[in-house]
Amino acid sequence: MNMKSNAQAMIATLLAANAPAAAAYGSHWEAEFYEGAAAGRTTNAMWVFAQDGVHIFSPDGAELLVRHDEDTACHAVLDPWSPPGTVQDDCWAMDPVHDGENYVFVGNNNWVEDGFVDVYSMWTGTRIASVPVCTLPYHMEYAPGRRELWVSCWLRPQDENSSNETDRGTIEVIQTQALGAPPAQISTRGWDQHVHSDVVVDASIPNKAYELSMESDTIYEIDSGSKAVRDEVKVQKTVGTYEHAFSPKNKHIFLRTYVCCACGEFKDTREPCEDYMEESPVLVEYGPSAGNETQPGTCGKFCKGSLADVNGIWEFDTKTNTHVAQHFAAAGATGAKPFASPLGEYVLIGGGDGGDAVKVLRAGKNGEASAEVGIIELGFGADEGTHALSDISFIKGDSRNIAVFTSTLNNHIVIADLGGFDSATPDKPHKTSGVDLDLFDEPREDVSVKHDIRGISIRQVAWAAGTDYVWVSSPMTGQVHIIELGPGVEDARVVRTLDDIDMARHFLWVASFRENALESQAREVALAEKAREDALEASLANLARENALTTQQVDDGQEQFAASSRAELAGVVDNMEGDTTTAKNLGITGVVLGAVAILVSVINLIKKGDVTPKPSQPATYRDEQPSVTTDDGKHPAEDVPSDMPSDAPSDGGFNA
Repeated sequence: MNMKSNAQAMIATLLAANAPAAAAYGSHWEAEFYEGAAAGRTTNAMWVFAQDGVHIFSPDGAELLVRHDEDTACHAVLDPWSPPGTVQDDCWAMDPVHDGENYVFVGNNNWVEDGFVDVYSMWTGTRIASVPVCTLPYHMEYAPGRRELWVSCWLRPQDENSSNETDRGTIEVIQTQALGAPPAQISTRGWDQHVHSDVVVDASIPNKAYELSMESDTIYEIDSGSKAVRDEVKVQKTVGTYEHAFSPKNKHIFLRTYVCCACGEFKDTREPCEDYMEESPVLVEYGPSAGNETQPGTCGKFCKGSLADVNGIWEFDTKTNTHVAQHFAAAGATGAKPFASPLGEYVLIGGGDGGDAVKVLRAGKNGEASAEVGIIELGFGADEGTHALSDISFIKGDSRNIAVFTSTLNNHIVIADLGGFDSATPDKPHKTSGVDLDLFDEPREDVSVKHDIRGISIRQVAWAAGTDYVWVSSPMTGQVHIIELGPGVEDARVVRTLDDIDMARHFLWVASFRENALESQAREVALAEKAREDALEASLANLARENALTTQQVDDGQEQFAASSRAELAGVVDNMEGDTTTAKNLGITGVVLGAVAILVSVINLIKKGDVTPKPSQPATYRDEQPSVTTDDGKHPAEDVPSDMPSDAPSDGGFNA
């Protein structure tokens, strides 16, 4: 055990020795908070808001962490649209959000005059407050920089719901650090109007917000600080500005357009207008029924996907409040509904093609039109003119970049890989097909979710972020399906189906951003430490292997040296033996040659004694001298040099 491990063990021992036998708390709330926070009971958990209450599960759905039934989660109020004295106690949870720090917020209203925003502790799942707001708090957005909750109000005061004294704005803003303070109220078009509206709030545009409305072609820019309306912008070719998507990447809003359409089997709607479609004389400006005279029809949400719904979506720049580009659904389909990925790098456009395909836009720079980079084929196969595509969940991380698509006209989902769109361009678009996954083991004749042209009823889908699990609702059967993702889109499977959840309306994955960030940092530090330890162990192992190899090489070298020395010694001996034989042979040869030399010398001596001088001829000199004779008539003798051999011829060596 190393020094660090010893220190950790010592600290753990000291803490254990000094810990109290049982935790002591000063209040029930303190106990619930700390024990809940310590256990992490309701963070990193999936919250299901249903008609029968609030259900909180572990990411894989295997464990029910907390359940609040109608008596604790809903508000019992008189129902003004039912016989007198009728009490309504169903939960109509609307558009839940959380702040990533402490609270979960959800609209709760029962479709009557008293509306609330219920506030839950994200640590324990306990409802800690109900803040009175406008009649119908429908959509909500959280502004993290200001710690504010922006609530978009729907129903306005009328004869049957006129007692809500707090109902004085189309937007109400709650200070989440002061839940008891009265909400700020913002009125964009008069507080007594009935509007279906939504609000755009995002950290990428911290000083402004936008209100959109189904009943108006105008969007309102609001100063986030003063809460005053700063600008009114008229949007082209539309009668409403409700459904939208926002991209924080380029700070653009993608606005669905709405039109007026003619009702009838051979008109824009392809069928008679239903009673609830509010048929009236309208001026149809687009599509095959367009004309200068009014005709029976309707406008707005009931014309979605009709033959008159041909204007697609507008890409709107929040920096300049101007139109940037117009986009349309795939393959010329009518209608267009935008969906943005969480970081805004992609915007997908669904159309009234029965859910056959979606077009993929990739967001670029602020002020520039997003690029159309391809198509995803879904193949839901519903009737033309219907918006079968219901909801999309984007999943990115851990080598995944996929999207999960649901339908209100099918009992299966579609999973598609988005990776190919990163490098796609308008000139070289990418096209891919999704993979179907059935939600039920056995085929069903009925669809487990109600289809509504208005989009009120949808099949929800949500990713338990950072896990392998995706949640999908079946409201009509009271069920929720948990999908486990695999390495590829084709490997996903339904691993669990939860029953007895009445009309699941919304999913919300709740996590503490700070705790998760600290855990992520701790994991990174631990991984880095582990990598260093592994590297050290690997280095030590390599050194050990190198040392063993070196030792073996030394041993082998010594053995080789010994063998080589023995071989060299044997060679020297052999050489010495060879040299001895050679010396003997040379000695014999020398003796023989010496004997031969002596014999030749003897023969030469013998021959020298038998030599008889031959007559000599006088030499001829260059300078002729006179012949000199002595008195006896002979030539005088010449002087012989002292170094001349004694046996040299007396003729001076000139004899022939």
